[in-house]
Parts: sequence; structure tokens; C-alpha cells
Amino acid sequence: MKKQIFLGILFLLTILIAEHAIFLPFVVLCYWLAMPSSLKQGQENQNRALEAFKKCWGLFAALAVYFICFISSPTHVNFAGNGLFLDRILFISPQVFVHTVRLILFPKIMSIDQTALVHFAPNLLSWYSAFCLIVGLWTIIIWISSFWNDKGVFVLLSGFLISLAPFLQLITCTYCLMSERYLYMPIFFLVLGVGHLMKERDV
Repeated sequence: MKKQIFLGILFLLTILIAEHAIFLPFVVLCYWLAMPSSLKQGQENQNRALEAFKKCWGLFAALAVYFICFISSPTHVNFAGNGLFLDRILFISPQVFVHTVRLILFPKIMSIDQTALVHFAPNLLSWYSAFCLIVGLWTIIIWISSFWNDKGVFVLLSGFLISLAPFLQLITCTYCLMSERYLYMPIFFLVLGVGHLMKERDV
């Protein structure tokens, strides 16, 4: 109990200063779900999820407090007024995601604000838009299927994708379309996930 409260307070102070780690509780939850040693053998999926949640409920409690503070503040009006939800998911988010992956793998052009450097297709039906959408969907399919097929890959993708999700315009529009600072947490979890995968496979 004391440990969860302490972790919750630390996490709340962190996201009140900078919201980059706002989805950390979900990353930790996925980690515990993927760890067979943390759960008893023969448990149902629901019990496994409950057991994993008990190990990080303090973080979720802090996240709930944060959202209550957010909704109570004048800032929440910006969250509700974005609109065009499907346009963001089907058109903007996949292309921002592809730009993010390209920026990590090939950081040729570095800029604090990457908005002007994101390549967008002229419309939803163009080949590049379709390509980005397929890449995004395929990545999600690999992530979900890896929970049953490869727990190491699941941990790696969970940390990267969940921490990146708030900055892909999926939930709400961010301050700028893309920025290098949005990659701090995703790259951290990506490196951590690669290390976990190497340890798991004795590389």
C-alpha cells in the first residue's frame, strides 16, 4: 500500500510538470501482464489482468487525479473542441507515425518542431496515405498478436506504442503536429524493450 501511494505521488508530480509520461501506467500494466513469473499458473485472463493491475494501481490512481484536475481546469475546453476524430485516425495519425519511425531510424533532418517536415499525402485515397494506414494497422496487429506469440516483442512494442500514442493526434491535437521532444519517452521504452528482449533471449 505505502509503496503504491509513494509511486503514485511521484508519478502525479511528474505528469503535472510535463505530460510526456502520461500513459506510463498502461506501459507498466502491459509489462506485468507479459511477465509469467508475476502471475500464478493457470489463471484466467481476467484474473491475470487483475493481478497485474494490483501491482500498479497507484499509478492509475495518480492518473485519475490528474484527469480530475485537468477536467476542472479551463484547459479541458481545448481537448473537447478538436473534432474530426476519424480524419485524425485514418489520415493524420498514420502519416505522423510513419514520420516518427523514419525520424528514429534515419534522423537526417533534426528540428525542434517537425511539423513542416511531416510529409502528407494530398488525400485519403492516395497511395502514401494508404501505405501509412497499412503500416499502422499492421504494427497494431503484430503488437496484439505478440502477447500470445512473443512476450519479449510485446513488452518492446507496448512501451514504444503506448508512450507514443498521445502524440500521434489520436486522442487530441497536440501543441504542434510533431516534435522531437515527443520521442523522449518512446525512445526510452524502445531501448528498454530491446534490452529486455536481448536478456530474455540471452543475446
